[in-house]
Amino acid sequence: MWQTLTRWYHQWGSPRYFYQYAGIILPWLWPISVIVLMTGLVWGLAFAPEDYQQGNSYRIIFIHVPAASAALLGYVSMGVAGLVGLVWRMKMADVMIRAIAPFGAVLAAVLLGGTALAGDVRAARTLRVGMIVEAADLRAGSDVKMDAVEGMVGLEVRRVIFAGLPVGPADLGPPTLVRRNQPVRMVFRMAGMLIR
Repeated sequence: MWQTLTRWYHQWGSPRYFYQYAGIILPWLWPISVIVLMTGLVWGLAFAPEDYQQGNSYRIIFIHVPAASAALLGYVSMGVAGLVGLVWRMKMADVMIRAIAPFGAVLAAVLLGGTALAGDVRAARTLRVGMIVEAADLRAGSDVKMDAVEGMVGLEVRRVIFAGLPVGPADLGPPTLVRRNQPVRMVFRMAGMLIR
């Protein structure tokens, strides 16, 4: 068993065997991969229901997440191929690195470009920690439902959000009623007794 695996490993590392088998498998993989990718893309962008809070702007996850995963997988594969090329001196490892590098770069560009085009709620001006958010402080993208903006109004800013940056749920929280070291007037009433 171990000898068979070792033989396969070295055969697939040889350009002659690799290109021979790849020539047989590739004509089958192209149509299958195109059909699966197009089905997933159409299903996610056209048929998935609209999010109750974010509207259609959440659909960026159907492009953003696969692009991020594939780009990271490509860079990890380049690292493994680099190790194989250095340790075992396999010629196909160098070919693999050269083939994956543009793939990872394109997916990283898709990832960053898709994030920039996403419709979301952004700060209209710089929001400081402790501020209570008003409707004028927020600017919604075209695909964002007004419920998402209205749900943020009246909340307190937890971290500084500069003008033009997205505002997320983790950035806001319920307003603080009593701040540290702030004097508080307490009143106690019970059965005609009043304590201040």
